[in-house]
Amino acid sequence: MHVTANVEERPANWLPIPGELQEAARRRVVVDENDMYSKGEVAAYHPRQREGFIKTARGEMIPFSAEQSSVIGDIGNLEQGARIGFDASMTPHGMRVTILKIY
Repeated sequence: MHVTANVEERPANWLPIPGELQEAARRRVVVDENDMYSKGEVAAYHPRQREGFIKTARGEMIPFSAEQSSVIGDIGNLEQGARIGFDASMTPHGMRVTILKIY
């Protein structure tokens, strides 16, 4: 039995161009800033190492690693000056970011 009632008819070449797909995905990622995370901004970010520092509202600098943290949001939007939310915890080497939320 062959059913085609649910198949949507599409024109030829309907797939998006890869560059457009990345831009569309970046626009779709919306992270709500009205949450209970501490707020700050990225003071320094090194994309190759995926590490950097967050400047908190009190002016403290806390290191982060995107590899070792849970990242919420589009990591492609992570750059110096980006507004972020975070959760940090104490480690033997000092404070480290455990959750990084990119707005």
